[in-house]
Amino acid sequence: PAEWAQARAKLANDPDAAVQAAVRRLGANFRDPRVIREAHEIASNEKRPTAERVAAVRSIAVAQLPESLGTLEKLLAGDGPPELRGEVLRALGGYDSREIPALVIGKWKSLSESLRTEALTLLTGRRDWAEALLGAIADGKLTRDDLSAPAAQRIAALKDPQLTAKLEKTWGSVRQQTPAEIDDLIKRMRRVVASGKGDAEAGRQVFQLKCATCHKFNGPGADVGPDITGADRSVEYLLINILDPNR
Repeated sequence: PAEWAQARAKLANDPDAAVQAAVRRLGANFRDPRVIREAHEIASNEKRPTAERVAAVRSIAVAQLPESLGTLEKLLAGDGPPELRGEVLRALGGYDSREIPALVIGKWKSLSESLRTEALTLLTGRRDWAEALLGAIADGKLTRDDLSAPAAQRIAALKDPQLTAKLEKTWGSVRQQTPAEIDDLIKRMRRVVASGKGDAEAGRQVFQLKCATCHKFNGPGADVGPDITGADRSVEYLLINILDPNR
């Protein structure tokens, strides 16, 4: 908008931090270079609160300016909070760069298991990136165990014959379960759950490791998938949504 620069200058001086944050979000949608430069500074400033740095990375992701890629690379390569590095991985998904797979694979050893799950989601989102991931396994840069079964299924779902052949050679074959097989799995797990007593602390650790990369529950987590704080806690609901989410 023609009067955006004037409005931004006025609103940026508002004492309300929420207004300033809104200006940054709106400026990102307008691809305002000045707002994005400020987002770079906030995201890179280790003295700023993690929540502010994460929000700044989201602004960078919305604008998707080519010059932001260097800042995202530095943030991923650093030892910042997991929430920040996870947001960086999600932001990288918006860029069409051949350098991204090599960057992520090169930093693999510095990523926690939850961040590796995020990285696999990123790398299996595009054919060329998935091919680079499989190439890293074939070359010994990553191990077969670094590729999870869900990630392998996403590669197979791309339905690229050459990619599928490479997947089978480096990792193994992926077989899609039939609806009947899924029903049998749910029935079997229903018996398993009913046969013993649960361990809430172990469950919390599993959630943090596997689920919090996408979902929030009572606060902590990420906004990739739905916030499941208010979800039904019944065993039946959980079994179906975990084992057959597409239902």
